[in-house]
Amino acid sequence: AGSGERLSTIRSLMSEFDASQASIVRSLDELASQGLIRRRRGSGIYVAGSNQQSRVFGVYLDGDLALHSNALFLDGVHLAARRHGFHVADFGPITPFKSQEEVISAVTGMGFAGLICSLSTANYFHLACPEWLEMLRKMPGPIVSCRPIPNLRVDVVMPDFFSVFENLGRHLKNQGLKMVRFVGSISISTLARLQGLRVGLGEDFELEMEMRDGTSKETYERVRRLVENGWEGNLVIGVPPPRTTSLNFLKNGPWCEASPYSLSLVLEDVSEVPPGCECNVVAKSSLDYGSAVAERLISRIRGDRSEPRYDIFNNELRLAGSAPDQAVGGSGVLT
Repeated sequence: AGSGERLSTIRSLMSEFDASQASIVRSLDELASQGLIRRRRGSGIYVAGSNQQSRVFGVYLDGDLALHSNALFLDGVHLAARRHGFHVADFGPITPFKSQEEVISAVTGMGFAGLICSLSTANYFHLACPEWLEMLRKMPGPIVSCRPIPNLRVDVVMPDFFSVFENLGRHLKNQGLKMVRFVGSISISTLARLQGLRVGLGEDFELEMEMRDGTSKETYERVRRLVENGWEGNLVIGVPPPRTTSLNFLKNGPWCEASPYSLSLVLEDVSEVPPGCECNVVAKSSLDYGSAVAERLISRIRGDRSEPRYDIFNNELRLAGSAPDQAVGGSGVLT
């Protein structure tokens, strides 16, 4: 769009990018704060002209299956951006069941200083498409991805789901447990957690696996039914709960102080554990993760010309009954 050109209405932008009104308004606010667009009451939104060096970067976050984690990830990106005087325009979450070519094509033409690319399991497999990769290659600025992108040299900051669950498996085995049931929904991150748990438990351990082809909400509904039916046993829930799902029903399960059974959860924070429920928590701080990804991108925008980096963002394992400052594993970014 050229200087002085009128942009589409908010409603049209919502339809074009399949995004919520809140996401569009937030992105426009960021662009307006940088002087890239101007609003004229009763007239519309206009391009104000281009800056010599953009202070706005984009976030391409697809997938609406983990909205709680996505929202916290975006909050972390915005916090890091504000610390360094940058602004963020995000285009998600975008449903993974829609063709993404038009969205990526639009993003590449917006003159961002850089792009954060976080792909859902569904769209990750679309990266085998040459057209997809070509669109990403046309990005004028640096890209930081939350997963490796085949045949594209970009920085990657990826959570280490495997190692923390390997630690969890060792802990459960050291407790003398003989059998554990793992319940989760099919995704790349859940499969990594499952494999780490397998390695930590060892070959002689009995592990029951229940992988559901659905959302995390359906996974927790399955656990709710187990509790209601009086099931007893050691349980590992391999996906974080949706934001709207209350975990209070877990208090009715067989996991309490002095219980012979063990419960392990993936949560954003240990404070989400219901009172009176004894469990191990794998804390996956999406807020800190978003900040770490944004920091990596900002360093590139500011002139870091070193070889592409593969950074690992660690999750943290907190054992049942441990003090707040006692944790197994670490948090932060390993380089």
